[in-house]
Order: sequence, then C-alpha cells, then structure tokens
Amino acid sequence: MRPPPPRAVRPGSRPARAVALAAAARAVALAAMALPSPAAANGVFPSADQIVFDPADPARAVARMTYGLLTTRDGGASWRWICEGAVGYDDTAGQSPPIAAAASGRVLAALADGIAVGAEGGCAWARAAELAGREVIDLSVRQGAPSHVVAVAAGTRHRLWASRDGGASWTGAGAPLPAGFVARTVDVAPSDPRRVYVSGLASEGGAIKGVLARSADGGETWQTAEVPGSTTSREPYIAGVDPLDADVLAPPREGGHVDLEPKSTASRAAPTGRDVAAPPPRGGRVDPEPQSTPS
Repeated sequence: MRPPPPRAVRPGSRPARAVALAAAARAVALAAMALPSPAAANGVFPSADQIVFDPADPARAVARMTYGLLTTRDGGASWRWICEGAVGYDDTAGQSPPIAAAASGRVLAALADGIAVGAEGGCAWARAAELAGREVIDLSVRQGAPSHVVAVAAGTRHRLWASRDGGASWTGAGAPLPAGFVARTVDVAPSDPRRVYVSGLASEGGAIKGVLARSADGGETWQTAEVPGSTTSREPYIAGVDPLDADVLAPPREGGHVDLEPKSTASRAAPTGRDVAAPPPRGGRVDPEPQSTPS
C-alpha cells in the first residue's frame, strides 16, 4: 500500500491503508504553513505523501511530510510538528519511512536501522529492540485489529516480522522469503491473520521482474507469482487487501487485476486462492500461473 515515491531512496508508503488523499495532503501542507514556531528548512520542497489515522479515533492522525511528521488530535483543526531527528531519520537524504498507526496510540516508522515507536504528538521515540540494526522496508497494521502489525526486513534473505501488541514487541514470523526476493511492500488480510502478501523484485535468468509472494500460514511457506508489466522503474506494490475476501488485493491504480490459479511445484500442497490483484498494466486482465516456492 505505498505509491511510488517521488524522491525516496527507500520506497515510500502506500495510500490504501494510509488513506492518503490529495485534498488531505493539501490541507496538511497549508496547516504546516500556519505552524506558530519557526522550523529550519531542509532543502526539500514541502509536501505530504502519507497520512495514517488512529484506529480508535479518526480525529487523530499523523501525516508524513517532506520535513518530518505532523500530528493532529482534533480532526485537522490544529497540528503539531515532529522533526525527522526525533523519529530517527534524515529527510535530506531522501528517506521517506513508511509509517503506521497501531493500538494504544502508537505510531510506527520503518527505518533503515529498525522500527521507531512513538506516540501521536510526542517527540519521545524509542526503537524496537528486536529489530535494532535491521533495515525495515515496510510495515502494515491489520485492518480491524490494530494490535496486529507485520513488517518485512532486509537481510541475506528478507523475512517477515510480526507484533501482537501494537508494535511494542516483535518476533520473526515463519520462514525467510525465497532466496533472491527483494521485498518492497507487505500487508496482512483483515479477514485472515495468517494470510500475508509481500510484493518485491526477483532475478530470473538475468532479468529482474516484479513478484508477488503470498503466504496462507503466517509466513511458514510462500508462493510467488510474476507481476506482469512491472520493472525496476515500475516496482509492484500492494494497495490493500479486500476486508472480506483474503484472496483479493485491491489494485493500486485503475484497470485490471491478476487472476491466480495456484499450482504447486513443490512436494507439499499449495495454499488455495482465487483472485489476487496486483499492479498490472493499465486496463485489461492478465492470467499468470504462480509457482509454489519452498522456504
């Protein structure tokens, strides 16, 4: 659920779970101009590229700006600024860390060296000890269950991490992703906590292709399928999982979806599935045949 970032070195975060509407972004940018205290410029044009809402109170929100974070507790009537340094990143380096709003008012940020955990409107941020020093590529709060958070971290083989207490503590979940898989986005199905999707890139025969990885057992095993039309300059990303049907992903842009008819090339049975939507070319349908990848 992240749009392709306009300037990020690391991938930016997605709008479906963040509900990043253009009108809201403009409102946040205007609110920033009205902040009473001066702020030093960082050389980046001011804009908003992600907004997340407190799952327990929609009047509370956090917006990721090009100069840090802005928070509101009154539906946007007033805003408070949190600088990048308080969270633990440097926006001048082109970083756009994915953020998420979890249970108990926690705000989470995926950083190049771990996960920052803070509170809405506060400058006191801590690091998740279990992920210290690891590059966290993306994270997602399960819709309707804000205590359940998933993240994907880099390593020799990228792997899934999970929290059941709103990001306060983390454990490695299941097996690493397939060898050579470079993760970009992650999400978990609202209707099935064990159904997890990760989009990314993988090399096959010297060519780098967009790939969707799917697990039906919380990351214990993975299936992969090529995402048609994706390239290194048009990386696949997950816009969201249907709240009622764990087999359907919401397409991040207009047109098309990908039908998966799972076929196992491993000795074990492949997880069943029906429709999975991923970022296909504009318009039309594409019917690839995914393969089950041993972990």
